Amino acid sequence: MSFLSRLAISVLGGCAMWAAHAPLSLWPLVFLSLASLWLSIYHTTVMRAFLLGAVWGMSFFTPHLFWASIAADSLLALTALVVSQSLFIAIVALLWSQISRMPSIYSWIFAALVWAGLEHVRGSLPFGGMPWGKIAFALNDSPLISLAPWGSTLLVGCAGSAISILISQALLAFPSCPYRGIASIGIACMGLICPLLLPIGGKPDGNITIGIIQGNSPTKEEVPDGWLRALEVTRNHANLANKVSGADLVVFPESTSDHDIREDSQAYDLIDGIIKDVRVPILLGTQEYVENGRYNDYLAIDETGEIVARYSKQHPVPFGEYIPLRSYIAQISDTVAHIIDQVRIDMLPGKGPARLDIHTARGDVGVATPICFEVAYDDLVAEAIVGVQNQNPASLIVVPTNNASFGKSGEPYQQFEMTRFRAVEHGRSAIQVSTTGVSGLIEPNGVVRYVSELLDSDARVVDVTLRKDLKFATVTAVYREYLGYVFVLIGTCVAILARRRYGKYHNAD
Repeated sequence: MSFLSRLAISVLGGCAMWAAHAPLSLWPLVFLSLASLWLSIYHTTVMRAFLLGAVWGMSFFTPHLFWASIAADSLLALTALVVSQSLFIAIVALLWSQISRMPSIYSWIFAALVWAGLEHVRGSLPFGGMPWGKIAFALNDSPLISLAPWGSTLLVGCAGSAISILISQALLAFPSCPYRGIASIGIACMGLICPLLLPIGGKPDGNITIGIIQGNSPTKEEVPDGWLRALEVTRNHANLANKVSGADLVVFPESTSDHDIREDSQAYDLIDGIIKDVRVPILLGTQEYVENGRYNDYLAIDETGEIVARYSKQHPVPFGEYIPLRSYIAQISDTVAHIIDQVRIDMLPGKGPARLDIHTARGDVGVATPICFEVAYDDLVAEAIVGVQNQNPASLIVVPTNNASFGKSGEPYQQFEMTRFRAVEHGRSAIQVSTTGVSGLIEPNGVVRYVSELLDSDARVVDVTLRKDLKFATVTAVYREYLGYVFVLIGTCVAILARRRYGKYHNAD
Protein backbone atom coordinates (compact mmCIF):
# COMPACT_ATOMS: atom_id res chain seq x y z
CA MET A 1 0.00 0.00 0.00
CA SER A 2 1.35 3.43 -0.90
CA PHE A 3 2.02 6.03 1.77
CA LEU A 4 -0.63 8.34 0.31
CA SER A 5 -3.21 5.55 0.58
CA ARG A 6 -2.22 4.97 4.19
CA LEU A 7 -2.47 8.71 4.84
CA ALA A 8 -5.97 8.89 3.34
CA ILE A 9 -7.13 5.92 5.43
CA SER A 10 -5.71 7.56 8.53
CA VAL A 11 -7.52 10.85 7.89
CA LEU A 12 -10.82 9.10 7.18
CA GLY A 13 -10.39 7.00 10.31
CA GLY A 14 -9.88 10.04 12.51
CA CYS A 15 -12.93 11.76 11.03
CA ALA A 16 -14.96 8.60 11.62
CA MET A 17 -14.02 8.63 15.31
CA TRP A 18 -15.28 12.20 15.55
CA ALA A 19 -18.62 11.11 14.05
CA ALA A 20 -18.78 8.20 16.49
CA HIS A 21 -18.82 10.59 19.47
CA ALA A 22 -21.49 13.10 20.43
CA PRO A 23 -23.18 15.04 19.04
CA LEU A 24 -23.52 12.64 16.07
CA SER A 25 -23.08 9.52 18.25
CA LEU A 26 -22.72 7.00 15.39
CA TRP A 27 -21.14 4.41 17.68
CA PRO A 28 -20.44 1.62 15.10
CA LEU A 29 -17.92 3.99 13.53
CA VAL A 30 -15.67 3.45 16.58
CA PHE A 31 -14.76 0.02 15.22
CA LEU A 32 -14.27 1.18 11.64
CA SER A 33 -12.18 4.11 12.83
CA LEU A 34 -9.75 2.04 14.92
CA ALA A 35 -9.66 -0.62 12.22
CA SER A 36 -8.55 2.05 9.76
CA LEU A 37 -5.75 3.12 12.10
CA TRP A 38 -4.52 -0.48 12.29
CA LEU A 39 -4.72 -0.86 8.50
CA SER A 40 -2.82 2.38 7.91
CA ILE A 41 0.15 1.34 10.08
CA TYR A 42 0.15 -2.38 9.27
CA HIS A 43 3.70 -3.50 8.43
CA THR A 44 5.07 0.00 7.95
CA THR A 45 8.12 1.69 9.44
CA VAL A 46 8.25 3.16 12.92
CA MET A 47 8.50 6.76 11.72
CA ARG A 48 5.70 6.40 9.20
CA ALA A 49 3.49 4.78 11.83
CA PHE A 50 4.18 7.64 14.23
CA LEU A 51 3.27 10.18 11.56
CA LEU A 52 0.13 8.31 10.49
CA GLY A 53 -0.99 8.03 14.11
CA ALA A 54 -0.49 11.76 14.61
CA VAL A 55 -2.53 12.49 11.47
CA TRP A 56 -5.32 10.18 12.67
CA GLY A 57 -5.25 11.94 16.04
CA MET A 58 -5.41 15.42 14.55
CA SER A 59 -8.24 14.38 12.21
CA PHE A 60 -10.20 13.25 15.26
CA PHE A 61 -9.31 15.75 17.96
CA THR A 62 -9.54 18.91 15.82
CA PRO A 63 -13.32 18.67 15.30
CA HIS A 64 -13.92 16.82 18.59
CA LEU A 65 -12.25 19.49 20.74
CA PHE A 66 -13.14 22.49 18.58
CA TRP A 67 -15.04 23.95 21.53
CA ALA A 68 -11.64 24.80 23.08
CA SER A 69 -11.15 27.49 20.43
CA ILE A 70 -14.58 28.93 21.26
CA ALA A 71 -13.92 29.03 25.00
CA ALA A 72 -10.43 30.54 24.61
CA ASP A 73 -11.36 32.66 21.57
CA SER A 74 -8.16 31.41 19.95
CA LEU A 75 -7.17 28.72 17.47
CA LEU A 76 -3.79 28.57 19.18
CA ALA A 77 -5.37 27.02 22.28
CA LEU A 78 -7.10 24.40 20.12
CA THR A 79 -3.87 23.66 18.24
CA ALA A 80 -1.89 23.11 21.44
CA LEU A 81 -4.58 20.79 22.83
CA VAL A 82 -4.93 18.81 19.60
CA VAL A 83 -1.17 18.34 19.18
CA SER A 84 -0.72 17.19 22.77
CA GLN A 85 -3.50 14.61 22.48
CA SER A 86 -2.44 13.44 19.01
CA LEU A 87 1.01 12.59 20.32
CA PHE A 88 -0.54 9.81 22.40
CA ILE A 89 -2.22 8.37 19.30
CA ALA A 90 1.11 8.60 17.48
CA ILE A 91 2.70 6.49 20.23
CA VAL A 92 -0.13 3.96 19.94
CA ALA A 93 0.46 3.73 16.19
CA LEU A 94 4.21 3.32 16.69
CA LEU A 95 3.71 0.39 19.08
CA TRP A 96 0.99 -1.10 16.90
CA SER A 97 3.32 -1.07 13.88
CA GLN A 98 5.64 -3.42 15.75
CA ILE A 99 2.92 -5.57 17.30
CA SER A 100 1.34 -6.02 13.85
CA ARG A 101 4.36 -8.15 12.86
CA MET A 102 3.28 -10.84 15.30
CA PRO A 103 0.91 -13.67 14.36
CA SER A 104 -2.62 -12.28 14.30
CA ILE A 105 -3.76 -14.78 16.93
CA TYR A 106 -1.74 -12.80 19.50
CA SER A 107 -1.40 -9.31 18.09
CA TRP A 108 -5.00 -8.16 18.61
CA ILE A 109 -4.79 -8.88 22.33
CA PHE A 110 -1.61 -6.89 22.95
CA ALA A 111 -2.68 -4.09 20.61
CA ALA A 112 -5.91 -3.71 22.59
CA LEU A 113 -3.92 -3.43 25.83
CA VAL A 114 -1.80 -0.68 24.26
CA TRP A 115 -4.84 1.33 23.17
CA ALA A 116 -6.67 1.05 26.49
CA GLY A 117 -3.51 1.69 28.48
CA LEU A 118 -2.48 4.80 26.56
CA GLU A 119 -6.04 6.14 26.72
CA HIS A 120 -5.72 5.83 30.48
CA VAL A 121 -2.31 7.55 30.52
CA ARG A 122 -3.67 10.32 28.27
CA GLY A 123 -6.39 10.84 30.86
CA SER A 124 -3.78 11.21 33.61
CA LEU A 125 -0.83 13.09 32.10
CA PRO A 126 0.27 15.85 31.87
CA PHE A 127 -1.28 18.23 34.44
CA GLY A 128 -3.88 15.65 35.40
CA GLY A 129 -4.59 14.52 31.84
CA MET A 130 -7.43 14.93 29.35
CA PRO A 131 -9.83 11.95 29.21
CA TRP A 132 -11.98 13.60 26.51
CA GLY A 133 -12.37 11.35 23.49
CA LYS A 134 -12.09 7.97 25.22
CA ILE A 135 -13.89 5.46 23.02
CA ALA A 136 -15.92 4.21 26.00
CA PHE A 137 -17.85 7.49 26.01
CA ALA A 138 -18.96 6.84 22.42
CA LEU A 139 -20.26 3.34 23.17
CA ASN A 140 -23.19 4.07 25.50
CA ASP A 141 -25.68 2.67 23.00
CA SER A 142 -23.58 -0.39 22.15
CA PRO A 143 -23.66 -3.78 23.90
CA LEU A 144 -20.20 -3.01 25.32
CA ILE A 145 -21.75 -0.57 27.82
CA SER A 146 -22.63 -3.65 29.90
CA LEU A 147 -18.90 -3.98 30.65
CA ALA A 148 -18.81 -0.57 32.36
CA PRO A 149 -19.83 -1.85 35.84
CA TRP A 150 -16.98 -4.37 35.63
CA GLY A 151 -14.05 -2.26 34.47
CA SER A 152 -15.10 1.29 33.62
CA THR A 153 -13.53 3.01 30.61
CA LEU A 154 -10.45 0.77 30.73
CA LEU A 155 -12.36 -2.46 30.09
CA VAL A 156 -14.78 -0.94 27.58
CA GLY A 157 -11.85 0.67 25.74
CA CYS A 158 -9.94 -2.60 25.70
CA ALA A 159 -12.93 -4.52 24.33
CA GLY A 160 -13.73 -1.86 21.73
CA SER A 161 -10.18 -1.72 20.40
CA ALA A 162 -9.89 -5.53 20.35
CA ILE A 163 -13.04 -5.82 18.23
CA SER A 164 -11.75 -3.11 15.89
CA ILE A 165 -8.41 -4.84 15.34
CA LEU A 166 -10.12 -8.18 14.72
CA ILE A 167 -12.18 -6.48 12.00
CA SER A 168 -9.06 -5.07 10.36
CA GLN A 169 -7.33 -8.46 10.57
CA ALA A 170 -10.32 -10.03 8.86
CA LEU A 171 -10.07 -7.51 6.01
CA LEU A 172 -6.38 -8.30 5.63
CA ALA A 173 -6.93 -12.07 5.74
CA PHE A 174 -9.89 -12.47 3.36
CA PRO A 175 -7.93 -12.23 0.06
CA SER A 176 -5.43 -14.96 0.97
CA CYS A 177 -7.18 -16.97 3.71
CA PRO A 178 -10.96 -16.47 3.89
CA TYR A 179 -11.35 -18.94 6.75
CA ARG A 180 -9.07 -16.91 8.98
CA GLY A 181 -11.03 -13.79 8.07
CA ILE A 182 -14.30 -15.49 8.98
CA ALA A 183 -12.80 -16.62 12.29
CA SER A 184 -11.72 -13.07 13.12
CA ILE A 185 -15.17 -11.69 12.33
CA GLY A 186 -16.74 -14.45 14.43
CA ILE A 187 -14.59 -13.61 17.46
CA ALA A 188 -15.34 -9.90 16.99
CA CYS A 189 -19.09 -10.56 16.87
CA MET A 190 -18.91 -12.70 20.00
CA GLY A 191 -16.98 -9.96 21.77
CA LEU A 192 -19.64 -7.44 20.81
CA ILE A 193 -22.70 -9.54 21.63
CA CYS A 194 -21.68 -11.47 24.76
CA PRO A 195 -21.70 -8.42 27.07
CA LEU A 196 -25.48 -8.32 26.58
CA LEU A 197 -25.62 -11.28 28.98
CA LEU A 198 -24.32 -9.09 31.80
CA PRO A 199 -26.97 -7.31 33.90
CA ILE A 200 -26.84 -3.55 34.42
CA GLY A 201 -28.71 -1.33 36.85
CA GLY A 202 -29.32 -2.63 40.37
CA LYS A 203 -31.74 -3.00 43.25
CA PRO A 204 -33.68 0.20 44.10
CA ASP A 205 -33.32 1.63 47.60
CA GLY A 206 -36.09 4.20 47.48
CA ASN A 207 -36.80 7.25 45.41
CA ILE A 208 -36.83 11.04 45.64
CA THR A 209 -38.30 13.89 43.62
CA ILE A 210 -35.74 16.40 42.41
CA GLY A 211 -36.16 19.77 40.78
CA ILE A 212 -33.64 20.54 38.02
CA ILE A 213 -33.16 24.19 37.10
CA GLN A 214 -31.32 25.42 34.00
CA GLY A 215 -31.55 29.20 34.05
CA ASN A 216 -29.53 29.99 30.91
CA SER A 217 -26.95 32.76 30.58
CA PRO A 218 -26.88 36.02 28.64
CA THR A 219 -24.13 36.37 26.06
CA LYS A 220 -21.25 38.82 26.28
CA GLU A 221 -22.95 40.85 23.56
CA GLU A 222 -26.20 41.03 25.54
CA VAL A 223 -24.51 41.94 28.85
CA PRO A 224 -20.90 43.05 28.21
CA ASP A 225 -20.06 43.68 31.87
CA GLY A 226 -18.88 40.41 33.43
CA TRP A 227 -19.97 41.34 36.96
CA LEU A 228 -23.50 42.18 35.85
CA ARG A 229 -23.65 39.12 33.59
CA ALA A 230 -22.85 36.81 36.50
CA LEU A 231 -25.60 38.41 38.58
CA GLU A 232 -28.04 38.01 35.69
CA VAL A 233 -27.25 34.27 35.55
CA THR A 234 -28.18 33.96 39.24
CA ARG A 235 -31.37 35.96 38.67
CA ASN A 236 -32.35 33.72 35.73
CA HIS A 237 -32.12 30.66 37.96
CA ALA A 238 -33.98 32.35 40.81
CA ASN A 239 -36.84 33.23 38.47
CA LEU A 240 -37.47 29.53 37.75
CA ALA A 241 -37.55 28.39 41.37
CA ASN A 242 -41.35 28.57 41.59
CA LYS A 243 -41.62 26.00 38.78
CA VAL A 244 -40.21 23.12 40.83
CA SER A 245 -42.68 23.11 43.71
CA GLY A 246 -43.26 19.71 45.25
CA ALA A 247 -39.66 18.54 44.89
CA ASP A 248 -37.79 17.03 47.85
CA LEU A 249 -34.50 18.52 46.65
CA VAL A 250 -33.65 21.16 44.05
CA VAL A 251 -30.35 21.12 42.15
CA PHE A 252 -28.72 24.06 40.43
CA PRO A 253 -25.65 24.12 38.15
CA GLU A 254 -22.04 25.03 38.66
CA SER A 255 -21.61 28.82 38.80
CA THR A 256 -25.24 29.48 39.65
CA SER A 257 -23.62 32.45 41.36
CA ASP A 258 -20.11 33.46 40.33
CA HIS A 259 -20.39 35.99 43.15
CA ASP A 260 -19.71 34.36 46.51
CA ILE A 261 -23.13 34.15 48.15
CA ARG A 262 -21.40 34.15 51.55
CA GLU A 263 -19.90 37.59 50.87
CA ASP A 264 -21.99 39.32 48.19
CA SER A 265 -25.30 40.68 49.50
CA GLN A 266 -27.00 40.91 46.08
CA ALA A 267 -26.18 37.30 45.25
CA TYR A 268 -27.23 36.18 48.73
CA ASP A 269 -30.59 37.93 48.44
CA LEU A 270 -31.33 36.08 45.20
CA ILE A 271 -30.41 32.71 46.73
CA ASP A 272 -32.42 33.52 49.86
CA GLY A 273 -35.39 34.17 47.59
CA ILE A 274 -34.91 30.74 46.00
CA ILE A 275 -34.92 29.04 49.41
CA LYS A 276 -38.12 30.84 50.41
CA ASP A 277 -39.73 29.78 47.12
CA VAL A 278 -38.82 26.08 47.18
CA ARG A 279 -38.76 25.50 50.98
CA VAL A 280 -36.62 22.40 50.57
CA PRO A 281 -32.85 21.76 50.56
CA ILE A 282 -30.94 22.91 47.49
CA LEU A 283 -27.56 22.23 45.89
CA LEU A 284 -25.90 25.07 44.00
CA GLY A 285 -22.58 26.28 42.68
CA THR A 286 -20.74 29.42 43.73
CA GLN A 287 -17.18 30.72 44.03
CA GLU A 288 -15.02 31.54 47.04
CA TYR A 289 -12.32 34.14 46.42
CA VAL A 290 -9.20 33.95 48.59
CA GLU A 291 -5.88 35.76 48.58
CA ASN A 292 -4.09 33.57 46.02
CA GLY A 293 -6.97 32.40 43.88
CA ARG A 294 -10.49 31.02 44.08
CA TYR A 295 -12.37 27.83 44.86
CA ASN A 296 -15.17 26.41 42.72
CA ASP A 297 -17.71 25.37 45.36
CA TYR A 298 -20.84 23.25 45.27
CA LEU A 299 -22.92 23.82 48.39
CA ALA A 300 -25.69 21.94 50.16
CA ILE A 301 -28.09 24.42 51.76
CA ASP A 302 -30.99 23.29 53.93
CA GLU A 303 -34.50 24.74 53.91
CA THR A 304 -33.56 27.31 56.58
CA GLY A 305 -30.76 28.74 54.44
CA GLU A 306 -27.90 27.19 56.40
CA ILE A 307 -24.93 25.80 54.44
CA VAL A 308 -24.65 22.22 55.72
CA ALA A 309 -22.03 20.79 53.34
CA ARG A 310 -19.46 22.00 50.82
CA TYR A 311 -17.40 20.44 48.07
CA SER A 312 -14.66 22.39 46.29
CA LYS A 313 -13.64 21.20 42.83
CA GLN A 314 -10.45 19.18 43.26
CA HIS A 315 -9.43 18.90 39.61
CA PRO A 316 -9.39 22.37 38.02
CA VAL A 317 -8.92 22.36 34.25
CA PRO A 318 -5.34 23.33 33.30
CA PHE A 319 -5.22 26.36 30.98
CA GLY A 320 -9.00 26.71 31.38
CA GLU A 321 -9.40 27.35 35.10
CA TYR A 322 -5.79 27.81 36.11
CA ILE A 323 -2.51 28.36 34.28
CA PRO A 324 0.34 25.97 35.11
CA LEU A 325 3.76 27.63 35.04
CA ARG A 326 2.05 30.96 34.36
CA SER A 327 5.16 33.17 34.56
CA TYR A 328 7.12 31.00 32.11
CA ILE A 329 4.32 30.42 29.60
CA ALA A 330 3.50 34.13 29.42
CA GLN A 331 6.98 34.78 28.02
CA ILE A 332 6.45 32.59 24.93
CA SER A 333 4.69 35.30 22.91
CA ASP A 334 2.25 38.18 23.20
CA THR A 335 -0.51 35.99 21.76
CA VAL A 336 0.03 33.34 24.42
CA ALA A 337 0.16 36.00 27.12
CA HIS A 338 -3.18 37.37 25.89
CA ILE A 339 -4.78 33.91 26.02
CA ILE A 340 -3.66 33.11 29.55
CA ASP A 341 -4.68 36.56 30.76
CA GLN A 342 -8.27 35.46 30.18
CA VAL A 343 -7.81 33.28 33.27
CA ARG A 344 -7.07 36.18 35.58
CA ILE A 345 -7.65 34.34 38.86
CA ASP A 346 -6.33 30.79 39.14
CA MET A 347 -8.70 28.18 40.52
CA LEU A 348 -7.24 26.29 43.47
CA PRO A 349 -7.82 22.55 43.98
CA GLY A 350 -10.13 21.52 46.79
CA LYS A 351 -10.19 18.21 48.61
CA GLY A 352 -12.22 15.11 47.83
CA PRO A 353 -14.34 13.19 47.83
CA ALA A 354 -16.74 14.94 45.46
CA ARG A 355 -19.75 14.34 47.66
CA LEU A 356 -22.47 16.18 49.57
CA ASP A 357 -24.73 14.65 52.23
CA ILE A 358 -28.03 16.36 52.94
CA HIS A 359 -31.20 15.63 54.90
CA THR A 360 -34.45 15.68 52.93
CA ALA A 361 -38.07 14.78 53.61
CA ARG A 362 -37.22 11.29 52.26
CA GLY A 363 -34.31 10.91 54.68
CA ASP A 364 -30.56 11.45 54.40
CA VAL A 365 -29.23 11.35 50.84
CA GLY A 366 -25.58 11.00 49.82
CA VAL A 367 -24.96 12.71 46.48
CA ALA A 368 -21.82 12.27 44.37
CA THR A 369 -21.11 15.72 42.89
CA PRO A 370 -18.21 15.71 40.41
CA ILE A 371 -18.16 19.23 38.99
CA CYS A 372 -18.15 19.71 35.21
CA PHE A 373 -15.04 18.12 33.62
CA GLU A 374 -14.48 15.99 36.74
CA VAL A 375 -17.10 13.54 35.47
CA ALA A 376 -14.51 12.41 32.89
CA TYR A 377 -12.17 11.00 35.57
CA ASP A 378 -12.82 7.38 36.57
CA ASP A 379 -11.20 7.46 40.00
CA LEU A 380 -12.70 10.77 41.09
CA VAL A 381 -16.29 9.68 40.42
CA ALA A 382 -15.74 6.25 42.00
CA GLU A 383 -14.25 7.83 45.13
CA ALA A 384 -17.34 10.03 45.42
CA ILE A 385 -19.62 6.98 45.27
CA VAL A 386 -17.95 4.58 47.70
CA GLY A 387 -17.96 6.74 50.84
CA VAL A 388 -15.67 6.00 53.77
CA GLN A 389 -14.53 2.35 53.72
CA ASN A 390 -17.49 1.48 51.48
CA GLN A 391 -19.93 2.57 54.21
CA ASN A 392 -22.96 4.73 53.37
CA PRO A 393 -22.24 5.00 49.62
CA ALA A 394 -23.75 7.84 47.62
CA SER A 395 -27.09 6.84 46.13
CA LEU A 396 -27.22 9.41 43.34
CA ILE A 397 -24.90 11.27 40.94
CA VAL A 398 -25.39 14.97 40.24
CA VAL A 399 -23.00 16.64 37.77
CA PRO A 400 -23.25 20.44 38.03
CA THR A 401 -21.71 22.18 35.05
CA ASN A 402 -21.41 25.56 33.37
CA ASN A 403 -21.30 25.22 29.58
CA ALA A 404 -21.88 28.88 28.78
CA SER A 405 -18.37 29.31 27.32
CA PHE A 406 -18.85 26.62 24.67
CA GLY A 407 -21.74 28.09 22.70
CA LYS A 408 -23.48 25.71 20.30
CA SER A 409 -20.52 23.31 20.10
CA GLY A 410 -20.59 19.60 20.83
CA GLU A 411 -19.02 19.94 24.29
CA PRO A 412 -22.27 19.85 26.33
CA TYR A 413 -23.43 16.73 24.48
CA GLN A 414 -20.04 15.04 24.91
CA GLN A 415 -20.15 15.72 28.63
CA PHE A 416 -23.72 14.41 28.87
CA GLU A 417 -22.56 11.12 27.34
CA MET A 418 -19.85 10.91 30.03
CA THR A 419 -22.50 11.40 32.72
CA ARG A 420 -24.55 8.71 31.03
CA PHE A 421 -21.60 6.32 31.10
CA ARG A 422 -21.11 6.98 34.84
CA ALA A 423 -24.77 6.14 35.50
CA VAL A 424 -24.31 2.65 34.06
CA GLU A 425 -20.82 2.16 35.49
CA HIS A 426 -21.94 2.82 39.07
CA GLY A 427 -25.56 1.67 38.81
CA ARG A 428 -26.86 5.09 39.83
CA SER A 429 -29.39 7.55 38.52
CA ALA A 430 -27.42 10.51 37.22
CA ILE A 431 -28.46 14.12 36.75
CA GLN A 432 -26.51 16.65 34.73
CA VAL A 433 -27.56 20.20 35.53
CA SER A 434 -26.12 22.99 33.40
CA THR A 435 -26.44 26.76 33.26
CA THR A 436 -27.09 26.70 29.51
CA GLY A 437 -27.66 23.01 28.69
CA VAL A 438 -27.70 20.29 28.26
CA SER A 439 -29.31 19.12 31.50
CA GLY A 440 -31.06 15.81 32.00
CA LEU A 441 -31.83 12.66 33.97
CA ILE A 442 -30.32 9.27 33.17
CA GLU A 443 -31.47 5.94 34.63
CA PRO A 444 -28.95 3.44 36.07
CA ASN A 445 -29.32 1.37 32.87
CA GLY A 446 -28.30 4.35 30.70
CA VAL A 447 -31.78 5.24 29.46
CA VAL A 448 -32.25 9.01 29.16
CA ARG A 449 -35.49 10.02 30.88
CA TYR A 450 -35.28 13.73 30.19
CA VAL A 451 -32.91 16.09 28.41
CA SER A 452 -33.13 19.87 28.00
CA GLU A 453 -32.45 22.01 24.97
CA LEU A 454 -29.14 23.81 24.56
CA LEU A 455 -29.05 27.56 25.27
CA ASP A 456 -32.53 27.58 26.76
CA SER A 457 -34.20 28.06 30.15
CA ASP A 458 -35.72 24.92 31.64
CA ALA A 459 -37.13 23.72 34.96
CA ARG A 460 -38.36 20.21 35.62
CA VAL A 461 -39.37 18.00 38.56
CA VAL A 462 -38.33 14.37 38.09
CA ASP A 463 -38.76 11.20 40.13
CA VAL A 464 -35.35 9.67 40.76
CA THR A 465 -34.50 6.14 41.87
CA LEU A 466 -31.89 5.81 44.62
CA ARG A 467 -29.44 2.90 44.81
CA LYS A 468 -26.71 1.99 47.29
CA ASP A 469 -25.27 -1.28 45.95
CA LEU A 470 -21.65 -0.99 44.81
CA LYS A 471 -20.43 -2.21 41.43
CA PHE A 472 -17.14 -4.01 40.87
CA ALA A 473 -15.79 -1.08 38.84
CA THR A 474 -16.61 1.29 41.69
CA VAL A 475 -14.74 -0.54 44.44
CA THR A 476 -11.73 -1.45 42.28
CA ALA A 477 -11.12 1.99 40.77
CA VAL A 478 -8.06 2.67 42.91
CA TYR A 479 -6.31 -0.45 41.56
CA ARG A 480 -7.34 0.25 37.98
CA GLU A 481 -5.40 3.52 38.10
CA TYR A 482 -2.19 1.46 38.03
CA LEU A 483 -3.49 -1.17 35.62
CA GLY A 484 -3.50 1.25 32.69
CA TYR A 485 0.23 1.86 33.13
CA VAL A 486 0.80 -1.90 33.37
CA PHE A 487 -1.00 -2.34 30.04
CA VAL A 488 1.32 0.20 28.40
CA LEU A 489 4.38 -1.48 29.88
CA ILE A 490 3.27 -4.90 28.63
CA GLY A 491 2.48 -3.52 25.18
CA THR A 492 5.83 -1.74 24.93
CA CYS A 493 7.76 -4.87 25.91
CA VAL A 494 5.81 -6.96 23.41
CA ALA A 495 6.44 -4.38 20.65
CA ILE A 496 10.19 -4.49 21.32
CA LEU A 497 10.22 -8.28 21.31
CA ALA A 498 8.16 -8.39 18.11
CA ARG A 499 10.63 -6.09 16.37
CA ARG A 500 13.57 -8.24 17.43
CA ARG A 501 11.95 -11.55 16.55
CA TYR A 502 10.12 -10.75 13.32
CA GLY A 503 12.38 -8.06 11.87
CA LYS A 504 11.35 -4.91 10.06
CA TYR A 505 8.93 -6.06 7.40
CA HIS A 506 8.49 -9.80 7.83
CA ASN A 507 4.88 -10.88 7.61
CA ALA A 508 4.42 -13.14 10.60
CA ASP A 509 1.28 -14.68 9.14
